[in-house]
Amino acid sequence: MAAGNPLSFLNVVKPEINLPVETDPYSQQVYDLGKNALKEFREKGLLVQDTEARIYIYKQQMGDHVQHGILGLTSIDDYENNLIKKHEFTLKRKEDDRTRIIDEQDANAEPVFLTFQGHHHVK
Repeated sequence: MAAGNPLSFLNVVKPEINLPVETDPYSQQVYDLGKNALKEFREKGLLVQDTEARIYIYKQQMGDHVQHGILGLTSIDDYENNLIKKHEFTLKRKEDDRTRIIDEQDANAEPVFLTFQGHHHVK
């Protein structure tokens, strides 16, 4: 997935890609590798903490499909108070895995995608 690209963030959030295929993706070795990758990204200045609150706008294009997004932070309280619609089809094992990687890295390094149906206005 990230072969030949040591700067790929997949090294942090999917560290098992750097281990032999037969490696248990839930082994301590995987979590340690991800934690070390995150530490290295920080030490090299590849990841820095913003000094003030920010919102980022991004654009992704895959072939003819283009989507725009806003990246920012939200409170866990919004999730717990049902202000954010919860994903209906998550797997318990994957939820536990993502929670464990957050705990092991002492960071929430992956975005949570919140979507809405856009409206096209014709003038």
